[in-house]
Amino acid sequence: MAIQKKQTKNSERSIKSQLEKLTAEKAISEYIWNAFDAEATNVNITVVPNGLSGISSIEIIDDGTGIDFNEVDETFGQFLDSKKKAKRTPVTRGHKGKGRFSFCKFADKAEWTSWRNGQEFMLTIVSSHLNEYEYSDLSTCSHKNSGTKVVFNPVTIAEDYFNSIVIPYLQNDISWLLVAKPKLKLRINGQPISP
Repeated sequence: MAIQKKQTKNSERSIKSQLEKLTAEKAISEYIWNAFDAEATNVNITVVPNGLSGISSIEIIDDGTGIDFNEVDETFGQFLDSKKKAKRTPVTRGHKGKGRFSFCKFADKAEWTSWRNGQEFMLTIVSSHLNEYEYSDLSTCSHKNSGTKVVFNPVTIAEDYFNSIVIPYLQNDISWLLVAKPKLKLRINGQPISP
């Protein structure tokens, strides 16, 4: 499988400066909103503790439309720009073109696997080189639906911080959407988040 390496149109320093005031909980929320913006009805977060009061990885899986392989460079090669600007609805949150890079506030690496129409690909960004991304060719997959999984590791926040700060923040930030659209579901480690 061939891997392509590309760069964004912005420098790593300019990306990090735009994310300077972002907290870990807001950054994690960005990925949940990205999933709902992609028409997901189910978003599942799995937090894997490392046994030393930290977190090994955070995985977010959704059943949204998936990332269009033909638009990877348009989506990940841009910073402070998003095609969602043109497709905004009353509940679209992401449109600033920053969210996909926000993992640097809580993890060293983000690895997306996205599937649609029986094909999938992987894309990776590391926090030490936010202006670079690598992605694989399309390959056949067994998924019947579409969706995206993003895995963050290693995670730089403690398990206690996630439980006491991140979860309440997510409940507060997303609860209005879960009330407005009851078919939408958010689960953390298998537990539904109630509005």
